Amino acid sequence: MSQIQGGLGGEFRLPRRLLTDAPEAEARRVLSALLLCAAGGERPPRGEATVRLLARIASDEDFQATLVGARAEARGADLLICREAGEFDRAGAPDVVVPLGESVFDGRFAITCRVAGLRVRPAVGLAAQLDRDAQARLAALPPSVRRGMPAALAEGRAPLLPPPSGDGPILARPITRERLWAALGAYPDEASFWRVENLRRRS
Repeated sequence: MSQIQGGLGGEFRLPRRLLTDAPEAEARRVLSALLLCAAGGERPPRGEATVRLLARIASDEDFQATLVGARAEARGADLLICREAGEFDRAGAPDVVVPLGESVFDGRFAITCRVAGLRVRPAVGLAAQLDRDAQARLAALPPSVRRGMPAALAEGRAPLLPPPSGDGPILARPITRERLWAALGAYPDEASFWRVENLRRRS
């Protein structure tokens, strides 16, 4: 699975042939895990829906499709799978006061918070309020990924786009790639991944 690249927005990039050249059962298993982890969810897509999406991926068409809170974009030989930010318009965007220390946001990001009272929500609608550095980091991401990035807010302050590392007040590191490896068997089960992740944070 070295051809699957994880991005800073929790997205995945891979060649279509990785799925189309694989046996159907394996392709279904991998695609289901990609969708589940990109969406930050807990329930994989139904089998028949995955089969229909695989058929579209095997075609030559460029397309966009959504399934279980994930978005699949096929362009030429490449496939992008990310969080479907349109779900925030339909079901409401997560908006939480994050505790000091470690927590998880939207099933996709490990949050490290060093300042009390910060809220985290998706960056949709906040891009114009970010500072230039944050706007540049956001612009470097695929357009469909930007709206689902976590943004931090505090009363009377401009929104922040938490970086994945550093010594700032809040950090947001994507964990979708690690979740994918757990879903595909690199750990005995996904619960084992979370135990390892918790130990890593405390070390």
